[in-house]
Amino acid sequence: MWSTLRTGFRHLGTRLLLSYLAVILVAAIAGIVAALLLPVTRYQQLMLEIMHPPRNTSVVAMDAVVARAITQAVIWHVTLSLVVAVVVSIVLASYVSTALASSIERIKVVSGYLATGHYDDRLPGDPIAEINELESNLNALARALGQRRDRRKLAIASVGHELRTPLTALRAYLDAVRDGVLPMNTDVIDRLDYAVLRLERMAADLSALASVEDGSALALDLQVVNLREIANKAMQAAKGASESRGVRLMLRGSSDEVLVRCDPVRLGEVLDNMVGNSLAHTPAGRTVTIGVEAVDVANARVWVADEGEGIRPEDLPHVTEPFFRGARESAGHTARPGMGLGLAIADRLVKAMGGTLTVQSEGPGRGTVVSAYLTRVRPDSSKERS
Repeated sequence: MWSTLRTGFRHLGTRLLLSYLAVILVAAIAGIVAALLLPVTRYQQLMLEIMHPPRNTSVVAMDAVVARAITQAVIWHVTLSLVVAVVVSIVLASYVSTALASSIERIKVVSGYLATGHYDDRLPGDPIAEINELESNLNALARALGQRRDRRKLAIASVGHELRTPLTALRAYLDAVRDGVLPMNTDVIDRLDYAVLRLERMAADLSALASVEDGSALALDLQVVNLREIANKAMQAAKGASESRGVRLMLRGSSDEVLVRCDPVRLGEVLDNMVGNSLAHTPAGRTVTIGVEAVDVANARVWVADEGEGIRPEDLPHVTEPFFRGARESAGHTARPGMGLGLAIADRLVKAMGGTLTVQSEGPGRGTVVSAYLTRVRPDSSKERS
């Protein structure tokens, strides 16, 4: 009970109401005190005048004396009540307004820092629940803006780092050809072509990220399709890469139709990314598995599981953030290669199709499972299936 009362007292509305009630209560007490104490002497004089009236005093004169005494008592009573109520009101209003003003001043200062790009200041909290919630929200906003600033710096650094490698290769080969150190033969042209291909792939990834970040720029053609067919296409497309890496590629799941509503082209891109990512992080001789299943009446799942290097627990919440590549050189675990855009793009594409993407791993060396959950369609309602 006391904890409930303490919690209620922390709210601004409760405090204001209690301050109003305090003013009313103090005014009432002051009135009672005035009625009990101040008119006593006047009433005593009145009784003496009534009991011992001057000679030749008429009844009318005595009535006037009584009326005057009562009027004076009422005036004193009301005046004292008003004075005490005004004083108490000023004191309580000053206390409440000072507390609110100091809280608002702190919020104004910190919000001003946020507006100028300083995201490291934090508000200490406030005993008033509403103000405390507002300060907590501002602190959360500051943290989010600070993280976005850090990600932006990391993104610029990552893009610059990834661009430097193919550009350096291009410059080296072109200088070597210009100086006559290397002949312009098929091998050199293939190497130049590979460097240009890397640049094109980076540019395509950046453009894809910009498209999925801005939902209005992302056009989807939602259809009812068989999820197993899309998974089978992704496996066939990845067979060459899996064979060259010496990684086994398997398709699991029921042979029955699992119908989902999605954009088949975009979902194909998502699966290509999921499979390619797993192949890139799975050593030779191990297995990457693509699976399809109907989770329940409303949802279906396509997943890719590998027996690769896995993901550290502290990295898991961030793997779908753009440009995140994991911690560098920590506990013998190196950063993940690439610009870190693959899962970020896949996550946003799945969300745009009304689904969710999850990433699970039990830690380094224990593999990773990436799952895309999509809206399932019952066979009897698949008239629009393509």
